[in-house]
Formats: sequence, C-alpha cells, structure tokens
Amino acid sequence: MACARTTLRTALRELSASWPKPRLSCGAPGEDGRTAADLFADRDWLNRLLAAQTRITPGLDAKAQAAYLASYYATTIATAGAGLLVGYGMVPDLSPDRIVLSIDPARDELAFQDIAVRFPANPVAADGGDMAGAFRQQVEAHFRPLVVALNRITGLPRQALWRLVGDALGSAFLDAGEKLDALDEAAETGLAVLKEPGSPLFNCQLHYFEVSVVRPDDVPATRKVLARGGCCRLYTAPGGALCASCVLQKPGDRERLAGEALRRELVAGGA
Repeated sequence: MACARTTLRTALRELSASWPKPRLSCGAPGEDGRTAADLFADRDWLNRLLAAQTRITPGLDAKAQAAYLASYYATTIATAGAGLLVGYGMVPDLSPDRIVLSIDPARDELAFQDIAVRFPANPVAADGGDMAGAFRQQVEAHFRPLVVALNRITGLPRQALWRLVGDALGSAFLDAGEKLDALDEAAETGLAVLKEPGSPLFNCQLHYFEVSVVRPDDVPATRKVLARGGCCRLYTAPGGALCASCVLQKPGDRERLAGEALRRELVAGGA
C-alpha cells in the first residue's frame, strides 16, 4: 500500500498506468460533464443510454438493457474504488451530487471504458478505521438512485440490480489484487465490503473460489475466480447463453468452465 500522505490526485494518476480507461480525475467540476445525481434523474438520458446497450448485444429487452447498463457502469466505479482502497487505503467520495460524469449515449463505445469520472478532491474518512465499511456506504449511496431509476423504467428488480453492482465490485477487487500484487488482501477486502448483512450488496451466492489445472509444462497453475451472485441476462438475447460465472449455472459447471478457460489461456500463451 502506498504512503498515507499520497494525495487522491497522485493515486489516480498512478492507477492510470494499470487502468488507462476510464479517465479518472479529481477536483472541482469543469464545464464538461454532469453530476451523477443529475444524470440518474434524467429519464430521457437513461432511456437513450439503455437503448444504446443494444449496440453491444443486439436484441436485448428492456430488463437486459438495464442489466448491461448497471454492470458496465458499476465496473467503471468499482475499478477506481477497488484500486484506491487496495492500493492506497483511500475511500473515494462517491456522493452522486458531487461526482461528475461525462458519458455520451451517442458514442459507439458504450462499455463505459471511454468515459470521464471526476471525484471530489478529498477522500472519505473512515470511522474507526473501517475502510471497507466506509467504501460500502459510499457505494450504496452512489448506486441507490440509479437502481431506483432503472427499476422504475425497465421493471428489473432492485435486488437483481444490486447483485450486478456487487458482481462488478467483486471482479474489480480481484483485478486490483492481481495488478497491485495483493490478491489475498484484495479478495478479503472485497468480501468485507460485499458480505455485510443488511446491506443491499449482500447476497449468499457471490463468493471467490480457486481452480487448479496442470500447465503444458506439467507445472500446476491456480487462479482465484469470482462466482457471481447476479445475471446480466445475456441468455435472453437472440443467440445468447449463460456466462461462465453466472449465478444461474448448474452446480459444478461454473468451476469446470473456469478451469477450462484457464487451461485454454495457458495453452494459448505457451505456458
């Protein structure tokens, strides 16, 4: 973990070496962008962004569009949040009326990788040093108005939307752990954020597991994998199917598919 005196601005700049997108910054809002609170309350903007998800996967119905939007946007916020928490011990201020977003529904790239996110300049202080708890509270406050809005527009249940937010966080903590060489710490922190009873992020199905295979050179290889608690509803689109880590996968199939994926990567990489 970096020095405690590292500023949020410096931390975001350093994280950009591992995550060049989304474009992250902090400080006073500029002329570009709108607050998350403003955008989440703009039904026309949300409808245009929902419809734009069909450019990623044609044939998505309204609920699947909401699932995609929630997943991709949550990944954007989770990527920054997990990197700051694991790498720097910082909790970013995610207040929807203070965080500024630049997202254009007319763009072709709508996986939320090319957007700009501007955080308030000062991170959040954690009561009693409970960094995971402080981050959880920030995530809940940030996503609550979006979850409510997407539920009203599309009918996708709020619990389903919160599960997708949780999946994005769980995956982001693994990614942060791998890139910052702190995998066990990151996974532990991720579970501390996600497994608080009473939190809308809590669900029993989400967890991490390990798969082990033998590499082509006969050396064992192990990977920590996220077992998701939610479903992006890709299977409802024409030609769609369940994702390998989907909560709807049959018991045992998720582990088998994760092992097969690891084996293919090792073979392709010549390991």
